[in-house]
Amino acid sequence: MYDVCIVGAGLIGSAAARHVAKILNESTYKSKVILIGPKEPKDFHSQDIFGAHYDEGRTVTCVLPDATHATLSKRSVDRYKELEKISGINFYNEVGHLQAVLPSDSRVNMLSSALNNASQIGVHAEKLKHAQIKDMFPFLNLPSQMDVVYSKHGNGHVSPRKLVQAQQEAANQLGCTVIHDVVERVYKTTQPDGTFCHAIMTSSGNTLYSKKVLLATGAFTPFKELLPEHLQPQIELRSQIVVKVEIDDADACKLKSMPSLYVKAFDTVVGNIADFNAYILPPILYPDGKFYLKIGHGKKPEMVLQTHKAVLDWYRSGTQEDTVTHLCRILMDLLPGTRAVSYHTDRCVTATTAHGLPYIDMVAPSIGIAVGGCGVAAKCSDELGRIAARMILAGQWDSDFPASKFKCHFKNSTRSRATQDTASKL
Repeated sequence: MYDVCIVGAGLIGSAAARHVAKILNESTYKSKVILIGPKEPKDFHSQDIFGAHYDEGRTVTCVLPDATHATLSKRSVDRYKELEKISGINFYNEVGHLQAVLPSDSRVNMLSSALNNASQIGVHAEKLKHAQIKDMFPFLNLPSQMDVVYSKHGNGHVSPRKLVQAQQEAANQLGCTVIHDVVERVYKTTQPDGTFCHAIMTSSGNTLYSKKVLLATGAFTPFKELLPEHLQPQIELRSQIVVKVEIDDADACKLKSMPSLYVKAFDTVVGNIADFNAYILPPILYPDGKFYLKIGHGKKPEMVLQTHKAVLDWYRSGTQEDTVTHLCRILMDLLPGTRAVSYHTDRCVTATTAHGLPYIDMVAPSIGIAVGGCGVAAKCSDELGRIAARMILAGQWDSDFPASKFKCHFKNSTRSRATQDTASKL
């Protein structure tokens, strides 16, 4: 019998497991914690559950227009070095972050908010003039009319793959059991002494038991028997495609001071501003021994995926040739003279919530959820996991953030008294 079972071994779930184990390890109560989730597959046809962390680069910035998001990121970044030291796994590169938008863009006001939020949480950020940009980043081709904000400390990029490994290693050191399996079903059952607990059935045929369960199951939450229909969170599953451009060692050296970027992309081929935003990672050395630049898109090219089959098809063979072509062109325009050795695409799916922050909520007295990263949770996943850990242990909200900001919206938004009574029995 486990005290807490965390289902979902991705960014938020692995962080939650570490923090649950840490909190319980600091108490006098001898406890048992388990984290369950599949390994990264070698072949996307070998399983039907995937994570969104199978990569080496995600942008990190604490200079954000939403104050809650900025604080979540700052608290997480502040613990990165400690986590690296504890786990022995390096996942963070503080190369800085640069945001560039047009004066006519609605994000100009958002930049002002981001600068104010950064100041409030103790992160230095500044607006750069065009001459400063050319001096600091001579390889970067940004139109002179763009408003640019840059911040060095507390900004850069993480390897989400290594961040998950670090969280799991640290959790394991604290006594958390980590099992690589897929949970097929969670249900309430009765122990021989008449008390209730949760049974957790896995695809390998094992059944485990736990007093409390935290679901951190991301985009795949609706596709297993984890929650009854009336407690399914309202999430929208959106397709994401990124382009990884292989570059040679000489270009990687030339771009070694490059920060991570968010741009309202300027398309010199068509002679105007592109109709969607892009984020860009500097050269990163991947496990195959090659350097890649990575570029991803904003919301405009996203497709809503309605079914498990649609999600699986996207992971396995999805493509958007127009988007890929456009992203490649944007990247080469921003970094003129950079030679592309080869192009590769990767895909994942993001779970978007009704309010733009993850759902971290108790949906029943002994079941909590921490789902819906909205495509931006990697950098702040440690704090999200900490909040979820404190909640599941307390059985109620236990954070200095207002609970309303993370409250779950259900697919059936008009939950009746009968529905609430049913939830209390879970």
